[in-house]
Amino acid sequence: MKQKFYLQGLNCANCAIKVQDRVDKLKGVTLSHVDLVTGSIVIEHDESISIHELENETKKIVKSIEPDVVVSLEKGDEHHPLFSTLNHRLVIFGILLFASALIISQSRIRLMLFVLSYFFIGYDIVFKAVKNTITLKWFDENFLMTLATFGAFMIGEHPEAVAVMLFYKVGEYFQDRSVEHSRRSIFKLLEIKPMFAMIEKNGLLIKVDPSEVTGEDIVYVKVGDSIPVDGVVIEGQTTLDTSSLTGESQPKDVFENDEVFAGTINLLAPIKMKVVKTYEHSALSKMLKLIENASTKKANTEKFITKFAKVYTPVVVLLALLLVVIPVMIFNQPFNRFPHVKNPA
Repeated sequence: MKQKFYLQGLNCANCAIKVQDRVDKLKGVTLSHVDLVTGSIVIEHDESISIHELENETKKIVKSIEPDVVVSLEKGDEHHPLFSTLNHRLVIFGILLFASALIISQSRIRLMLFVLSYFFIGYDIVFKAVKNTITLKWFDENFLMTLATFGAFMIGEHPEAVAVMLFYKVGEYFQDRSVEHSRRSIFKLLEIKPMFAMIEKNGLLIKVDPSEVTGEDIVYVKVGDSIPVDGVVIEGQTTLDTSSLTGESQPKDVFENDEVFAGTINLLAPIKMKVVKTYEHSALSKMLKLIENASTKKANTEKFITKFAKVYTPVVVLLALLLVVIPVMIFNQPFNRFPHVKNPA
């Protein structure tokens, strides 16, 4: 059994991996995949877990990793106006404090402004790092950012600490906008799927789902309607908008015995057509399936990077710690005796 949930507001690739890993471990779940582009998770599960239980467990997992992400069965509106959220406003205020600190010469006020700007810009990163540390979930990007910037503060490099956190937040912002733009483009493309087909039954025209059209049906396409299946025109002539399939802006004229494809739009006159391929086997259906399933399987490189990062990150942190400790404890070197480091005093 498969179940799909939408994760509204999820734009973090690393968070998507965390969600997927934890959902995979749920009892009754055989496989899951988080698609960051479409903002959804597809879960394969057996009958030992109901959809309601699965939804609740998924919500708990997502809430613990990304509290602002909403899990739902229906796709919601992902668009957020620029700088509309509280987080964005705090970052902007932090940038103003940071700029003020750079031009003020009084050391105490300067330090206070650097500290304030740091926490306005990166408070959520620090909070997540502390929360993950308490629950023994170390060595993620939040922990590394907090460790690096706190270290910069400790050695007196206050502007660098704030700047590193600021660059990270700016990078996150552009990543979010890029993901949302791609997501809207994908959903817009998926909307070209025909909503209905007009066929004749017992002398009457009725609307049916395109998937219910068989090879024996005769389909009627009115002006403005989308062609529901691949077929051949048997009566009438018209002009079709084929841009959704081919990208060609020039409309295409079709006549009797011409082939037409699902997803194109009738612009000029009603036509009658014979079905050549059912919707399931149409070019449009295959294209939409390719789009929807484009990221259902991770590339080998992505799998390798995910596994490598779990080893690489703690090793690098350990080596950095040893680099600080060994000269002091083994070679009896003073802690602050480094030519490129300013004395905090």
